[in-house]
Amino acid sequence: MRYRGTDYSVPTAYGHREVLIRGYVESVVIACGAEIIARHVRSYEREDFVFDPLHYLALLERKTGAIDQAAPLVINSVKKGGIVSIVGVYGPTGNVVPIGNVVNKGITIRANQASVKRLLPKLIEHVREGRIEPKKLITHRVPLDDIADAYHIFSAKLEGCIKPVLLPNGA
Repeated sequence: MRYRGTDYSVPTAYGHREVLIRGYVESVVIACGAEIIARHVRSYEREDFVFDPLHYLALLERKTGAIDQAAPLVINSVKKGGIVSIVGVYGPTGNVVPIGNVVNKGITIRANQASVKRLLPKLIEHVREGRIEPKKLITHRVPLDDIADAYHIFSAKLEGCIKPVLLPNGA
């Protein structure tokens, strides 16, 4: 759903439905009828994309191959000069990447493979049943200026580091 030039995700069950979007200073709240279906931290960046990965669980559960189709969405959503990292996606051999947008926006793409397709259904089950809370996996929030230290901490598994998240400078 788009609000003031920024796209915000909603659960896939509400795609193409009429919703009410309320923008507040620090948040964006999206409702369908009387039900609040999404709540996001508000972004003031133009053409930004704010999403909650949990909104896509139902789709991935029904169609695990949908993850292969995410590259165009990500590439079209990333800011100029951004970096797209693709890990664990066994993509089709054809060219489904909008390469013109990659070049025009100066995007860096990094990729590798993992057993995502095999493990995704079990992971979704764990999230749905509350055994895993994805946001709690984040153990470190690190300013981008401290990337070298963060890499060392992550690669050496120091300080109980499981999942670091890089924060833009000044955030």
